[in-house]
Amino acid sequence: MSTEQKQFYEEQQYDKYSLLKYPEPPREENCNSSVKLQGPYSPLEMELIQLTLGEKSRKIIVEKNSVNAVLLDNNLNQSRRLLVAQNVNKTIQDCLTLKNTTLLSNIPGLAALLALIFAPCVELRCNSRKTYYTGALCGLGPIGVGSNQATFPNHDMEITFDVDITMDDVTE
Repeated sequence: MSTEQKQFYEEQQYDKYSLLKYPEPPREENCNSSVKLQGPYSPLEMELIQLTLGEKSRKIIVEKNSVNAVLLDNNLNQSRRLLVAQNVNKTIQDCLTLKNTTLLSNIPGLAALLALIFAPCVELRCNSRKTYYTGALCGLGPIGVGSNQATFPNHDMEITFDVDITMDDVTE
């Protein structure tokens, strides 16, 4: 596209009346302060939380040069999305910085299924009638046989199922 064509299309976007509405900027001597602007932020921007019990209060930041630095989700269903990181660093401000990340597909039940498959020890939670499972506590299990104390309680994960999981689903 030539420069003349670009200028023509630029002029077509504005008419003479819209250009008159713009105020004149203040003179430089009237500008005595500066403000650092941040944003814009989108209501579609996803918030990242860590699944382990001991780290839920920590702020999670994806490295700013990453493809996943800003995650938007226009699908408002409440399925959990998983962001997997190859490298996690703890900053001085007690934040977690994620590097080399991959955003997994939005599949209902995927977070629960992965936790159930890979956790060494799982304690299932059920509803009051004991007809279906509502969630699971996943971790390394108790310190010893007959003990109720977790090996690493801060590393345990409390997973709430976002799909129906029945007794038949978890029995062999």
